[in-house]
Amino acid sequence: RDIKNALRKSFADKANDFAMALNTMQLAISGLDGDIEDQWHHVKKLSDNLAPLDRYLETIEAVDAKCYEANIEENDFTTYTYDELAYELGLVKSSVQKKLAFL
Repeated sequence: RDIKNALRKSFADKANDFAMALNTMQLAISGLDGDIEDQWHHVKKLSDNLAPLDRYLETIEAVDAKCYEANIEENDFTTYTYDELAYELGLVKSSVQKKLAFL
């Protein structure tokens, strides 16, 4: 039981942090205004931060797989699933790419 709870907590901590990072990026994109060149540099910096998010999502996927192996179906420590986080990352990537193309 303690092992399962540790796995739940590990997944939840990573998932919650990841979701917060995605939300922060979305807010940064939606809140852009001012000089076009400044906006472009800001979005470029956001774009550069996507690769580390991909790697972090792989870590979350590994913990998710361990949860699956341990027959953990529910997690009271988070509302997020791996699939939801992967989907949200895709949306953020799309937003960043569209904004770069626009600028």
